[in-house]
Amino acid sequence: MSNPYYEGANERILDRVPGDARKILDVGCAAGRLGEILKAQSAERDIWGIELVPEITAQAKARLDHILVGDIEQMDPLPLPERYFDCMICGDVLEHLRDPEAVLRRLRKHLSPGATVIANVPNIAHWSVLVQLLQGQFNYVDKGLLDRTHLHFFTPSSFKDTLWEAGYIVTDEDALTLPDGGASKAIGQAAKALGLNGAVAEHAAATYQQLYVAKPVPDPYNEPEKMAALVGPHIGKLGPASKRCSVVVLTYNSMKTIETCLNSILPTLGPEDELILVDNASQDGTDKYLEAFPSNQAIGIQKSAIQMILNAENYGFSKGCNIGMLASRGETIILLNPDTEVWPGWIEGLLLPLSDPTVGAVGPLSDNVCGDQFIGLHLPPERLTSRKEIAYLIRSQPSVSSTQLSTKLLIGFCLALKRKVLDQFGLLEEKCYVGADDLEISWRLRTLRYRLMVAKHVFVAHACGASFETAGSERKGELVAFSDAGLVDKLANYYASRNLPTSAMLWDNNIFESALKAPTRRRTTSLES
Repeated sequence: MSNPYYEGANERILDRVPGDARKILDVGCAAGRLGEILKAQSAERDIWGIELVPEITAQAKARLDHILVGDIEQMDPLPLPERYFDCMICGDVLEHLRDPEAVLRRLRKHLSPGATVIANVPNIAHWSVLVQLLQGQFNYVDKGLLDRTHLHFFTPSSFKDTLWEAGYIVTDEDALTLPDGGASKAIGQAAKALGLNGAVAEHAAATYQQLYVAKPVPDPYNEPEKMAALVGPHIGKLGPASKRCSVVVLTYNSMKTIETCLNSILPTLGPEDELILVDNASQDGTDKYLEAFPSNQAIGIQKSAIQMILNAENYGFSKGCNIGMLASRGETIILLNPDTEVWPGWIEGLLLPLSDPTVGAVGPLSDNVCGDQFIGLHLPPERLTSRKEIAYLIRSQPSVSSTQLSTKLLIGFCLALKRKVLDQFGLLEEKCYVGADDLEISWRLRTLRYRLMVAKHVFVAHACGASFETAGSERKGELVAFSDAGLVDKLANYYASRNLPTSAMLWDNNIFESALKAPTRRRTTSLES
């Protein structure tokens, strides 16, 4: 006996299935009515379905080419061909699962590159639910937003995050709204009165269901054109290592800070380390100071361990650092800003996490930095005394496991990188002239499945942008806009979508959100222009 509940075919979903889709997977296919319509549109289509309720699968078997019966969360491995389906449908099913993100992640390997994913989920932030909550109620019903079989609840933005974490990027979305007699508008006004974004609240309250069109996040290891869009410059140009570590310091008008920086570095260098100083055509005498620097050092520092490169023009941060890295010989390369100060053990502390082959880059804690590396997140206020005391205090961490923290973003003031990884996948992105370079390399390494680690037992003091400030506020803004546009272009090229991931998705903070929403036109290419 047919049950109307299982005979539906969501027209909004049907409209989003690409006309050229030939291998379609319907997760939660019910009685197979949706697949039947898709098959009628083209007999060449191979329609697969997965359904939990055995009583209705007889009808589905008659309508679809293949049907899997059972709990998808218990199917391990999934009995599906890999890299096969060019369209997957999850219509009103994911909210019924215990761990929808895990299921979506497992399904990903069965999709072909560029496949279309269509998902429809109810919105727990709808005004009808909010009204219940304001009355102290949350009553389950047989069907609807509070269907008693729903195990997960989503808002439009939270489900978008779920898709991203499972390995998909949203390319389009569509809200289903119903007449509400002005309820959603009133909620938006109330939110505004509370200091919240009224427009966001009104939209969320008006949305009954949200439909998403997405595609798998590209896999650069299986998609050569995506790897080409991801990598940086100078692949294969570094050559073999003959040193333990190369510390690369790029300067530009750095006279106020460079002496403190270099005097702190020298006592920490080991016999298998080197220091590479690159100046970007400074105008304040930094270049002259660096020229005299090797001959002015204390006995015990070999002059051969110090390289000097004086650029004839200002090439910007990324290219300037790349010039230093191309001259390096270290198995590990540490990029260090000239407005920093280090203490004994800092190199060894950064090298320790890099011994893990899954780790691609490491950064320290600091006093002038955002995100996970900010020292204030790791020490109580009463312990934040002098910089030197902080550096020695955090070295006393009790174990290796407690001294490392995985992160999505490492700030570029001090960044330890593996030579082999850089040689294989490129140096810093030179489109990021000054700024956004650390966002790009963090994103690139994580996309290549390397982990980024914070060495919580290493503290590096940072004056934050001392050289950059010499450019002047207007010029600084132009250069940041240029660099931001370079990164936005690279992201758009890689994801091939007008809807890019949010800053929070990519780096766990909103540091780049304004650039993603309003990309800035490039205007300049050099500090000299």
